[in-house]
Amino acid sequence: MAMTPSVTTADSAPDSTDDTPALAFGAPLRQAREEKGLSLQAVSDELYILTPYLAALEAEDFDAMPPAVFARGFLINYARFLGLDAEPLATRFDRACPSHYRTPPENINALPVASPAMSGSTRRVRINPWLLLALIALVVGAVALWSLVSGSSDTAPAPTATPTVIEMDSADQQAGAALNSTGSAIGASGSALGVGMASSAALSVEVTDGATVAITDADDTALVSKRLTAGTYRFEGTPPFNIQIDAVDKVALQMNGAPVDMSAYSQDNRADFTLMPE
Repeated sequence: MAMTPSVTTADSAPDSTDDTPALAFGAPLRQAREEKGLSLQAVSDELYILTPYLAALEAEDFDAMPPAVFARGFLINYARFLGLDAEPLATRFDRACPSHYRTPPENINALPVASPAMSGSTRRVRINPWLLLALIALVVGAVALWSLVSGSSDTAPAPTATPTVIEMDSADQQAGAALNSTGSAIGASGSALGVGMASSAALSVEVTDGATVAITDADDTALVSKRLTAGTYRFEGTPPFNIQIDAVDKVALQMNGAPVDMSAYSQDNRADFTLMPE
C-alpha cells in the first residue's frame, strides 16, 4: 500500500484583539511543577521529554524549543501531567508563537514510500508493576505444575520457562497524564490509550548506537523525545507521525512491519519528515 505526503499546517495567527497576555503559558507550568516538588529531570523521566525543552516551555523561550508542531504537543502533555487544563495553555501558546516559528521544517513534506497494510494491530495495555509480578508468578506456577505432571516420565523434556516481555513505551509509563484527542492518551491511567485498528499504526525504531529521536502523532501525543541507546523501541499511535532523527545512519525505522527508507529524506545525516500510511 502506498503512502502519501502529509503537510502539517501552522496554527492560525494570534488574535490581536484578545486581551490574554502573550506570554502566559510557561509560568503556570513552572508553578504547578514546583508546588508538586518535582524537578525538571523528574518530569523528563516520566514524560520522555528532554529537560531543555521543558525549561524552554516554562521560560517561553521559542528559540530553545523544537519545531512548533512538537513543542505544542509537549506543552499539552506537560500540562496534563501536572493536572492542569491543557486547552487554555495551548491557546496561549498559539497566540504567543512568533510567525517565523510557525513555519514547518523545510522537508516536512518528505514522506518515505510504501508500507503494506497492517496484518494485525495490537492494542497497547498499560501494565502496572503489581500486574507484571502477577504475570511472572503465573508463568512460574504453570512451569511448576507442568513439571509435577510430567515428572513420572524420564524421557519427557523438561519445560523451559520463557521470560515474559512486556513492552512499555513513553506513553504507557505516565501515571494519570491522560491526553485524549479531545485529547488522546499519552500515559493515560485507563481506556484513553486504546486506538481503533483503522486509525492506529505501529512504529519500530532500531538504534545501533546513540541517537536522538522525537516522534509525535496526529493527536499531538509525544511518543518519544530523547536520546535513545542501542536497542529496539516500539510505539503505537495515530498517523500521521512527525519524526525527527539526528543520526539517520544509526537508526532503522519500520512502520507496520515494513522498513522505511529514509535515505532520500535526510540531509547531513538528519531527518525531519511526516510519515503516514495511505
